[in-house]
Amino acid sequence: LDIYLVPRDRRALAALGPKMMQLAHDRTGGAVPYLVTAEHTHRARAALGPRKFLAPEHKVVLTTDAAHARDLARPRIKHPYLGLVNYRNNLRRLGFTDDDLAENGSDRLIDALALHGTPADVVRGLRAHLHAGADHVQIQVIGEQATPFEAMPDVLLQVYDDAIFRTYETLADALEILP
Repeated sequence: LDIYLVPRDRRALAALGPKMMQLAHDRTGGAVPYLVTAEHTHRARAALGPRKFLAPEHKVVLTTDAAHARDLARPRIKHPYLGLVNYRNNLRRLGFTDDDLAENGSDRLIDALALHGTPADVVRGLRAHLHAGADHVQIQVIGEQATPFEAMPDVLLQVYDDAIFRTYETLADALEILP
């Protein structure tokens, strides 16, 4: 990007670990970490300093049925993330154990990475990122409809149907960001 003269403050890095956060601090305008908790956001803000943009991603399943929420979220977290070393290492840094990361991921892990509950419950979880120093939170809604990614059939892609858009509208209302 340097050779194309992209200004550093117009770049963001998908940083997870300390070295990548340092690179984001030194060479970009901020970081957009994926599959993280509010604790990671707190650590990322400390690493980036107060002036860099920070926009973590958090998954959301809008249901009060915890078992159903886990059933929907688990395959989206397992494939491919629990098989990727950088994500596993990052989750270990956040206090998750090898048992949490084994097979399909523990309930504790899935609950931390995919907020679920009432709209108010989910909003509390999203706002935890803001309180931890995020400038913005990327919300990834997980719903009932998914389709396998052709190149990697174990990876499920969310189908953006009317139910997903209604969920985003419900969350926008709960976050008080609708016009």
